[in-house]
Amino acid sequence: MRALLTFSVSDASLSLLRECFSHVTYLPSTVPDRQERIHEELQNAQVFITHAKDLAILDAQKTPGENLKIIQIGSAGMDAALKTGWLKSLIDSGRIAKNGEEWKDCQNSLVAESSILLTNASGVHARSISQYCVATLLTLYHSLDKQIVHARNKREWVTGDAFVGSGEKYCVETVYGKTVGMLGYGHIGRETARLLKAFGATIIAATSTGTQRSDTGYVLPGTGDCDGSIPETYYATTDKAACHDFLERVDVLICSVPSTGRTSGMIGQEQLGCLPKDAVVINVGRGDLIDTDALLESLNAGHLRGAALDVTSPEPLPSGHPLWSHPRCIVTPHLSGDVKEEMDEVVRLCVDGVKRWQAGGMVWNAVDVEKGY
Repeated sequence: MRALLTFSVSDASLSLLRECFSHVTYLPSTVPDRQERIHEELQNAQVFITHAKDLAILDAQKTPGENLKIIQIGSAGMDAALKTGWLKSLIDSGRIAKNGEEWKDCQNSLVAESSILLTNASGVHARSISQYCVATLLTLYHSLDKQIVHARNKREWVTGDAFVGSGEKYCVETVYGKTVGMLGYGHIGRETARLLKAFGATIIAATSTGTQRSDTGYVLPGTGDCDGSIPETYYATTDKAACHDFLERVDVLICSVPSTGRTSGMIGQEQLGCLPKDAVVINVGRGDLIDTDALLESLNAGHLRGAALDVTSPEPLPSGHPLWSHPRCIVTPHLSGDVKEEMDEVVRLCVDGVKRWQAGGMVWNAVDVEKGY
């Protein structure tokens, strides 16, 4: 089998690929004439390991060879990749399987040679992003962001009341006894739930089905909630009344859902108003989930204790936007998943999935194109 890789990885990962594939072409961003070389290699490659930003440079009129079986994307979110002209042309032409089941069925059919499976890197970021959620929650509960800025700028020892509004009394909140609502219960949600349960939090979850489900995807060792047993209660996001019940219970809302037609604008003024006073909102999914103006209004009104956003709408957040300097908000530039050796883990995921396929099983993380994840 032949593989094409277009992002930088360690020598150890290249060795792992060469053990799995008879031929590996490595074309990271430093390679000259890269666009043409990628197109050339795609005429013979069976597995294409790449990033959305590399798909964006490809010519939509140049189709890959008939041998291409798998496109492994190096991110969990698929919104950027699915917007690229090259990939959209393959989807429109029917080259991309709608989902894993369709692709698997094609392997023994007459159209097997032209069926390509799209896979993502869901699960790779479970450790780093879940720890970001815990870190930012503790930062907001301890006002660490304000204390750090004050210490660096003022260099003076003050009482806690210096970090709260006039007439308020400074006090630390603890996670113990809080109800944490996971909006989305994939790899990131499950690992975050596992960590926060250790702090004494009660976990509830809202998903598209509203039912307990096992995690059948790629799971990093020692992480997550494989059988889905941590949440005390599940709610269906498709049921408006159930969503309101979910939101009314949570002291901390952690959002980790992908960007799809269903999730865009899911959290607006009405939903934020359902949250209890002094709730915290953390978003590590996609920025368009939350109505930014509604969030800003809720923060300004003092309804929310705070928010932590690693993703925003718009993204990137414009310079001078009020969220940057809002005393109740932490904004970071979509870096929570940029863990050391991130792309090496993507290679391990891909190699393991290919071996499963060669043994008669299924690769990891088949994307449902219609759902967008």
